[in-house]
Amino acid sequence: MMILALISLLAGAALGMRFKVLVLVPAIGFILLVAAGTGLGRGDSLGTVLLMAAAAVTSLQIGYFGGGIIRYVMATTRMGGLRTSQAARRGAH
Repeated sequence: MMILALISLLAGAALGMRFKVLVLVPAIGFILLVAAGTGLGRGDSLGTVLLMAAAAVTSLQIGYFGGGIIRYVMATTRMGGLRTSQAARRGAH
């Protein structure tokens, strides 16, 4: 269960850095299918499968949020770096 949650967290971060929020709809559907298939394949109870699915979906969303923050910080840093280099060039002339 923890491995699926960690994979979901990393996948959410990758999606958050590249896509808009609507990408979560098919990603959540895929995660639910994976969680159900994994739980049924191992012979887990329904409660365990639901807990695994809930943990994976929550991890996906937290990862997406974290990826969005990383994207924002990177964009802000890039813009700040451009302004600094342009100001330095103007001062050098």
